[in-house]
Amino acid sequence: MQKLVILAEEVFGAEEEKYVVGEGNKRVASIEWDFYDQALDINQIYVVEKYLGCRFPEDYVSVVKKYSGGHPNLDCFDFYDHEESVFNYLLSFNSERSIYILKVYEDVKDRLQKNLVPIANDPFGNLICFDYSKNSKEPAVVFWDHEIAYEDRNQATSFICNTFTELLNKLYQL
Repeated sequence: MQKLVILAEEVFGAEEEKYVVGEGNKRVASIEWDFYDQALDINQIYVVEKYLGCRFPEDYVSVVKKYSGGHPNLDCFDFYDHEESVFNYLLSFNSERSIYILKVYEDVKDRLQKNLVPIANDPFGNLICFDYSKNSKEPAVVFWDHEIAYEDRNQATSFICNTFTELLNKLYQL
């Protein structure tokens, strides 16, 4: 059974402002989001996709439509040889914010590997990106280290997981 990101109010009642990550109606992790933008119009997502030449995965779109620019209460994750990495903010689809996805992309595109699209940041200038290099429909999720990218952009990424849902499932609070 494929893991899904579902709106908690659809399953548990409208009083909750959370996304539940898991299989079907089984609650695995409950993420609350702060500081997010107003709900997105799908056309805002299409504009960004067209500019970047990609198609965002459905699990990401379902979250970013409601929580663009948001900060999760579960904000740490581990991968490879990195422990307690921090998920700071989903990049925003609001062009007025400093974390506007296209502004962030333009600021770092000369140091990004081809086929990387930033989707979130950490507090230290690094990014969480989709990597479309192996699959244009289901990109992997990678960590982009801005300091390494100055020296060698081809060595600046580390694999985190296969999907955005897997990333959400990795989140925990210290």
